[in-house]
Amino acid sequence: MDSLNKEEKSNPVVSVIIPVFNVVSYLEKSVKSVCTQTYDNLEILLIDDGSTDGSDKLCDSLANHDARIRVIHKKNSGIADTRNVGLENVHGDFIVFIDSDDWVKSEMIERLLNVLLNENADIVACENYFVYGDRIEKPDTSGKCVRQDSDSSLKTLLDDRKFRSRTWGRIYKASTWKGISFPSGTTYEDVSTVYKTYLKAKVIVLLDEPLYFYNQRDNSIVHSDSYKSFFNLLDARILRKKELGKLKPKFLPELKVSVIAAIIDIYREAALSNQRLDFGEDEKLQLILSKNYGKLEKKLLSPRYRAELNLLKLSKGMFYSMENKLNSLVIHIKRMGK
Repeated sequence: MDSLNKEEKSNPVVSVIIPVFNVVSYLEKSVKSVCTQTYDNLEILLIDDGSTDGSDKLCDSLANHDARIRVIHKKNSGIADTRNVGLENVHGDFIVFIDSDDWVKSEMIERLLNVLLNENADIVACENYFVYGDRIEKPDTSGKCVRQDSDSSLKTLLDDRKFRSRTWGRIYKASTWKGISFPSGTTYEDVSTVYKTYLKAKVIVLLDEPLYFYNQRDNSIVHSDSYKSFFNLLDARILRKKELGKLKPKFLPELKVSVIAAIIDIYREAALSNQRLDFGEDEKLQLILSKNYGKLEKKLLSPRYRAELNLLKLSKGMFYSMENKLNSLVIHIKRMGK
């Protein structure tokens, strides 16, 4: 809905989309963090993607205790299709995505909605905590609101240092998702999709405050112990470069850098898990690298990525042997800065 009447403006419906697949140990905490929000005019959509661990039954049980919850069961087809089913079934004026193994602060939706309405924005993004088992890491944040136009926010998104390409941790006007869907059968589907909502937005506000708890569980889709899963991230960034590069050619250097970073991530993950790329994988990555790497891209790379790329070019064997030490050093420096 693009226009709200007086009553709707004061108390609009916010649709919360929660994709669910085999997360029975995490689901109740996630859903309860939504049900206990300080803003209560919610439509909560639990989209069950053919769960086999009891998550499907738990969805139904949770719905019996809160009339705002609506459950949709579907055959298993992946996270992208599951999010799409959610988008097809929303009735609210605003949309929030939450992953079913994460949870949120009780004031998150009210906080984001108030900022959006006060700033007359189309999207408001917040920062997140990182959860490692019993340990929660708080990012360095300022608490400030930064108002940006579409191009400025795209630049922030592509820099991939804060407010990254994640579907969650944002509130969107429902209109920003009109005509947009996630590519079927993919992972890292947010990377190749979220930027499209930014293209449709006139004003985006970045709230530098953590309101979302991002659970880094080892067996999640994006935390596989194999470097091979990172090829999906590379594919998503290549697709984004192709599509967004046509619409916004001025961002091609940043888009190429994001592709290069995904390549380095693959090598890094292989090294950290004591694996090695086979000849075909290595040849493929080197070809993609040669098509995307130039003087400007080298300049735009972060110091860590630049150092890793130089090491890769010097000696892959040395890269594999030194990456664990470099990673430990980076983690130590980050924690010392807390």
